Amino acid sequence: MSFSLQQIENEVPKFASDNVSLSVVCQRLLKKPIDALSVEELRILIGQNIGLEHLLPLAFALLERNPMVSGDLFDGDLLYAVVHCSRASAPHNKKRIASLCSRAILSCKASKRAELMMASALCNRSRRATDPEVEYRTSIRDELAKMPWDSFLRYSSGVASDA
Repeated sequence: MSFSLQQIENEVPKFASDNVSLSVVCQRLLKKPIDALSVEELRILIGQNIGLEHLLPLAFALLERNPMVSGDLFDGDLLYAVVHCSRASAPHNKKRIASLCSRAILSCKASKRAELMMASALCNRSRRATDPEVEYRTSIRDELAKMPWDSFLRYSSGVASDA
């Protein structure tokens, strides 16, 4: 039998949100057994920095299998929540999150990689040709900077390692 966060922590956490509907959802999820939480429910609770000590291990297990696992928002939304939680910068989490972010970036479909490389080549005609892998990573970095999970890049490249 699995316990709920409310049973484990024996108190109701304070919510970071003034959003009443989000608070109601979080209150309901606090009573749900941890092992019965969906990816979306983990994302919500982690996004609110609730029960991180108990939920991050579950999230890491899911993310190790698929770093782009998602709830209801977008591909990779669970990793995004983990990257932005209050424990992301803890020394024991930094390397693990950086590795997951790198894997998420590299999981782009081959067609998307080819598109990014072509776009980069067209934008950089004046530059001398470089190693295709460097070109590929630069293209992805430029493209992903425009996406909601641009923080994956910062973690995977180590920029956020001191954050």
